[in-house]
Amino acid sequence: MSNARKKLEQLLTQGREVESGEGCSEEVIRDAEESLGLRIQGSYRSFLRKYGWLCVGSFEFYGIEGPPDHLELVKMTRLARKDLELPSFLLPFLDDGAGSLMCLDTRQSPEPPVVFWDHESGEDQDLDEESNSFAEWVLEELEDLSAS
Repeated sequence: MSNARKKLEQLLTQGREVESGEGCSEEVIRDAEESLGLRIQGSYRSFLRKYGWLCVGSFEFYGIEGPPDHLELVKMTRLARKDLELPSFLLPFLDDGAGSLMCLDTRQSPEPPVVFWDHESGEDQDLDEESNSFAEWVLEELEDLSAS
């Protein structure tokens, strides 16, 4: 087990309310990729395989294989593409609660960076890179949550 994964497991078990799925198969991930027309890679793919979806405190991560309706990855991605003009290369994984999205920039591989999509700035906005990877972003956010 990697140090990052150990740290994540520790943070998830520090007395906060956690809900998650039970993970999903490669076949389910491939179906989601086909449906969305993009490749799910790196640590987010590993997250889907292990958890499927996840809620930790106020963080509600999109996923597949049985999440609550408002966290269903394919549905929420399609909705964001339609209503927010989200570019097809972005894969949202979390709504910030104000309508903007944390996304993976799938143009970069094998580990897509996390970018912030401002729902008010439209299709041609400059994307601010928030982190080098999904795993790095999650660890930073959960550590901040633990410190508060």
